[in-house]
Amino acid sequence: GKLEQFNDFVLGGDVSAYSVMEGNLEALRGVRFVVTLDADTILPPGSVSRLAGALAHPLNIAKFDENNGRVRSGYTIIQPRVEISPLTGSRSLFTQLYAGDTAIDIYSRAVSDVYQDLFGSGIFVGKGIYEVASFHRSLQGRTPENALLSHDLFEGVHGRTALASDIVLYEGFPSEYREYTRRWHRWVRGDWQLLPWLAAQAPGQNGTRLANRLSWLDRWKIIENFRRSLNPFSLVLLAAAGWFVLPGSPWVWTVLALAAPGAFVFTELVTGLA
Repeated sequence: GKLEQFNDFVLGGDVSAYSVMEGNLEALRGVRFVVTLDADTILPPGSVSRLAGALAHPLNIAKFDENNGRVRSGYTIIQPRVEISPLTGSRSLFTQLYAGDTAIDIYSRAVSDVYQDLFGSGIFVGKGIYEVASFHRSLQGRTPENALLSHDLFEGVHGRTALASDIVLYEGFPSEYREYTRRWHRWVRGDWQLLPWLAAQAPGQNGTRLANRLSWLDRWKIIENFRRSLNPFSLVLLAAAGWFVLPGSPWVWTVLALAAPGAFVFTELVTGLA
């Protein structure tokens, strides 16, 4: 999409995708790193230089497998930890209840996740830094036009992502339930658009089919998003089955269906109102 067009310009000077151009374009030629953010993202002082330093470290420089084009070591993306902005978290009663603990505490939460700890590869959520040349190489010819609503995970599994949990960015949170569900619906649609990348042959540009570079771990990350999106439906199905199909008291099945999300909601309420 737009990132590919921007990378084409930075690396090769291709401006065909742009109708309006302002300023000194030559100053952008040869840019090594690009930071991607949303409109509501807050960058604490020094975070960009720390991200650039982490990605420029010799041990993190991406190295490609010449046979299949995959990133076999190093990274093209560094993903910082993303927290809810304290200002946004107190904007409405809904955000206080659902955004959880929005206190600024850099050190006690500076932990990695299972993917990074066990497999050395994190998940890209769209806010971070990437190295233009290697990132572009990892995706070249692999992105079909107008096919991916949510491209963060797609880019992250192709380019290989490292999680830097000691570097933190802050983002906004929906102020009302309707806005929250619209965002969630957009994310779920984007997740399910990645279904073709579970196969041995994956879509490429101009309708081509290419050998899928993704590892089984990368495909599991996609499947995990599918599973998470099906949780609400599965719980409703369990409650309905408890009343019409499953043996025993239907109230027991209803309580079980409510207990799983209920525990999470309770902790969010406690931390959000604390």
